[in-house]
Amino acid sequence: MRRVLWLVCLGLAVISPVAAQEPTLRTTLKGHTKSVESVVFSPDRKTLASTGQDQAIKLWNVGTGKNIATLKPNGDDDAVEIISIAFSPDGKTLASGSSETITLWDVATEKRKGRLKGHDGDVLSIVYSPGGETLASGGQDGTIKLWDVATGKSTFTLKHPGWVVSVAFCPDGKTLASADRCVGEIKLWDVATGKNAATLNEEGHEEVWSVAFSPDGKTLVSGGGYDKKVRLWDMPTGKNTTTLSGHKRMVWSVAFSPDGKTLASGSSDETIKVWDVATGKDIATLSGHTASVKSVAFSPDGKTLASGSSDKTIKLWDVKPTKDAGKAHSADPFQPLLDHLAQQNGFWAQDNDKVARVFHQCVDSVSKDKEKAIVQFVGDDNERAYWIGAYMTTPAYLDGPVAKPYLALAIWSDASERLAIKQKPTQQDKYDQVRLNSLAAILSKQLGFNTLAVIYKRRAEAADAEVTGGRPAVSEEEDRIYESIDTKTKQGSDKPE
Repeated sequence: MRRVLWLVCLGLAVISPVAAQEPTLRTTLKGHTKSVESVVFSPDRKTLASTGQDQAIKLWNVGTGKNIATLKPNGDDDAVEIISIAFSPDGKTLASGSSETITLWDVATEKRKGRLKGHDGDVLSIVYSPGGETLASGGQDGTIKLWDVATGKSTFTLKHPGWVVSVAFCPDGKTLASADRCVGEIKLWDVATGKNAATLNEEGHEEVWSVAFSPDGKTLVSGGGYDKKVRLWDMPTGKNTTTLSGHKRMVWSVAFSPDGKTLASGSSDETIKVWDVATGKDIATLSGHTASVKSVAFSPDGKTLASGSSDKTIKLWDVKPTKDAGKAHSADPFQPLLDHLAQQNGFWAQDNDKVARVFHQCVDSVSKDKEKAIVQFVGDDNERAYWIGAYMTTPAYLDGPVAKPYLALAIWSDASERLAIKQKPTQQDKYDQVRLNSLAAILSKQLGFNTLAVIYKRRAEAADAEVTGGRPAVSEEEDRIYESIDTKTKQGSDKPE
């Protein structure tokens, strides 16, 4: 039957996703005497900076794990914990946030070269814009300040109801995201005007401790407190598209990998989780810390993950894909669709448009021979062919080349379905099988999908042997196209003509 749950038809119980290899612990860095609150890599990935409640900033050689410098502010007004740090894009300056003050350090000389004052309370988060011309800071006073790096002047003061514990620039530098720990909301700001462009909130996401943009700027990730969730937000719409569950306590920190395919989250449950962004799967849980993981960061080359903890240590993890991971994903580009359906209650319980989007994303992920990938996915499964052909060609997806093979699949699979559900198909049913397969072959050839054309013509010829006069009435041009399909070859060309 057409309405058999796709969950059953696809045999999802025996399909398991292929994930990246679990990161392995490389080394543990020790030197801080109190909780480590923030870790960040230098743009050249050679140095890791860390800071915390011991009022010290430590610089570490990522390759050797050695502590190469310790920056310790002098003066009573600096004798407080340093909660946040950020490298400038050129790596020459390190900014640190403490009580009411942002300190600017010359990395080469390890000397303080400037201070920015304006907050009325602890500076909880700081970040440079991608171009380095602006520094954003979020504070306990419920404000965000945008600073002109060249002049050291505050250009805008943006307001939140509660503590601003995290700020992040979109990669294009035009939008700033900020997290309010007290009221559980995320605000998006227009950097040029200082206007609040949008406010994102979701029921249950009552505390937001960390936000980060994906490298392409299309997704924002947030980590929550009471709900223990990691949430993904679609930036064009501002909708919460995915909620990741698995942590047992609050999520302190989130970070995207440089390629945007994975993200890491650090939690009070003393673990780091690594997530597959496309599927929402928890692909690794890293244990070893003995207290809350307060900060996580990927190196610019994506090969190292750093985690800072209240246990006073920093751990460096090697992040490597398995040798077979690329081949496995290439062989089964539709795994995200299968995983998505497996999480639900069957195909008919789905949001139709969302399933269609996931399916199209799977097709788009195939760099070459999209037609071949579709053919392999369908195989001889009439149910798959029907849904891909008839269901996925919704009005929203009829435009564009990706929809073309589905149209041909829909024509063919409709006849196949009608035969499949009848124990004794009539002569008319068999004739329809010939007619529709022939039309599918012609349409596929016209669209340039030659492999599909060969498949449909072979099916038409096989069915034609059981009936008389099975060929449909077609124009001379269509007949020429049909005759030009060479079924004697092993397969048609995978490239459109």
